[in-house]
Amino acid sequence: GIMADKKKSIIPTIILSVISIIWIYPIVMILFNSLKVESAITTSGVFQFPTSETWNGIQNFIASVTQMDFLKSFWYSLVISVMSVVLILLCCSMCAWYIVRVNGLLSKVLYYLCVFSMVVPFQMVMFTLAKTADTLKLNNPYTICIVYLGFGAGLAVFMFTGFVKGSPLEIEEAAMIDGANRFQRIVHINLPCILPTIVIMLILQCGNLMSVGFEKVFLMQTPLNLEWSEIISTFVYKMGLLYTQYSFSTAVGLFNSVVNFILLMSVNLLSRRLSEYSLW
Repeated sequence: GIMADKKKSIIPTIILSVISIIWIYPIVMILFNSLKVESAITTSGVFQFPTSETWNGIQNFIASVTQMDFLKSFWYSLVISVMSVVLILLCCSMCAWYIVRVNGLLSKVLYYLCVFSMVVPFQMVMFTLAKTADTLKLNNPYTICIVYLGFGAGLAVFMFTGFVKGSPLEIEEAAMIDGANRFQRIVHINLPCILPTIVIMLILQCGNLMSVGFEKVFLMQTPLNLEWSEIISTFVYKMGLLYTQYSFSTAVGLFNSVVNFILLMSVNLLSRRLSEYSLW
């Protein structure tokens, strides 16, 4: 019986292994292309493995940190991401509490608007967004987080609302009878109840921390704000497609992915140690 079960499991294992290799293949090719010299990236040679003539080692990765204002782009990406994550976690958790606890017409309208925003394509609002952001001066790294709050609010409010509904109202009422003010109820009751959701949202956002949405920043870039609006995503696009430095831009993008992966693992591990909540 055991041998038969092993034989039955071999075929799914082989199939899944082949699918895994196919899935990982593009990542492997990105790595190989980032190790080539610039002249080796051609239409016919992009899928070839590096040779002694095309090998460039880690020079592209070194250049990504030391040249072409990459560190400035890295800093702006970090600023936008961190500020956006903080705003989304703070504002959306408060909004979800209001929607659940103040169960009126306004709450329902707010909730359904947030849910509807999850399915609205960015292309439908991009021109209006660009005009509004330019008028309200939201097209710089220190204020564009308001835009990201708007786009991230839908999913965050939807998730937070579900967890706030699972928090019994009787607990808050008992705390009010005991003399707890609003701030004490938030700290000792509301936050512990939605802490699992906050942790999950934080881990998911940190895993994508350095990959700030390309289209929002790129759409709102102008010649006047270009010097302080360049982020990693737009930097990779311009280096690769406009200046045809494919190996260099590939190295930058791969370096960015590695940073995201390290952040994801670190925040997940830290969360597990501090709060006992994590993704795995």
